[in-house]
Formats: sequence, C-alpha cells, structure tokens
Amino acid sequence: MTYEKFIHEYLGKGLVKKQETNFRPIQKLMTRAHRDLKTAKANLSIDEDKMRKKRNVFTYDVTISISKVEANNALNTAVRFVYLTDDIIKKQNPQTEFKF
Repeated sequence: MTYEKFIHEYLGKGLVKKQETNFRPIQKLMTRAHRDLKTAKANLSIDEDKMRKKRNVFTYDVTISISKVEANNALNTAVRFVYLTDDIIKKQNPQTEFKF
C-alpha cells in the first residue's frame, strides 16, 4: 500500500486526522532516527543479538534468537523507512534541509 493510499484510507475511516505540520520537532525526530540507524549499523557488526534483546522487551520471550540475516533485513527495512520518511517530508516542505 502506498503512503497516499494509506493516508486516504485511514483519514476516511477516522483513524488518523490531519494536523498542521511543525517542521522543528520533525527535524529533531529525523536527526534522532538517522543517529539510531548509525548506532544500529555499528551494533550489528558487534552483536546481532542486541536486536533480540530489544524485541524481547516487547514480546517477553527470551527463547527466540535472531540470525545475522534477520538482523540485517530488519536494519535494511528501518533504513528504507527512514529515507522514505525523509522523502515525504521534503515533498511537503521542499525547503527542508536535514543536517545529519
């Protein structure tokens, strides 16, 4: 599902609402997201089970381990998500310049 279809559907269902955009907090959040991606890339080379530990906080299941391939796939998905978000923000405000 594309971003536009998602927004149209969820606005129609009343599950999300339009809000005036404030780019200052968005800048802070995106800076944090990019910093977290750098940290995740560094941690992946040291210990891919760090992702498992964080995931277990949410699932409370310590018996499941995660492979290096799964950790890489999760990181790649996060990278794509963050850069897609960058693109959406820049389309809404072409003057936005992120400084990462």
